[in-house]
Amino acid sequence: MWSIESVSCLLFLAVCAGLDIRYKSLPAAAIGVAAVGSSAILLWRRVDWILAVGGILVGVFCLVVSKVTRQGLGYGDSLLILFLGACVGLWNLTGVLLIAFLSSAVFSIFLLVFRKKKRKYSYPFIPFLLLGYMGVMWL
Repeated sequence: MWSIESVSCLLFLAVCAGLDIRYKSLPAAAIGVAAVGSSAILLWRRVDWILAVGGILVGVFCLVVSKVTRQGLGYGDSLLILFLGACVGLWNLTGVLLIAFLSSAVFSIFLLVFRKKKRKYSYPFIPFLLLGYMGVMWL
């Protein structure tokens, strides 16, 4: 079910994925746009607030993981997950993260098996969030 909100979110994630691939970081301006956009989406449409808060709590958990692992999962990725959770809710965010983490794991295994990169190599995660979002929206 494609709405203006979901297409806007898809385009925003695509831009963020491009920035993440190119710079391996997310500019503060993009985080600000995500905050304003997710707030607007929450105010614009009728939201099941319990699911929105659940999605936000998953994002807060990811921020704690980022802190504990010294940005094993980057702060930008975690903030984007937090804002995405506010927009899509807990259950859709769970699907997005499931697809994102599984596809990221497959990508990592591919890089390791074919000896393209070492174990300590870090790669951008937002493209996998984009893939997960597209998967959830098309299902």
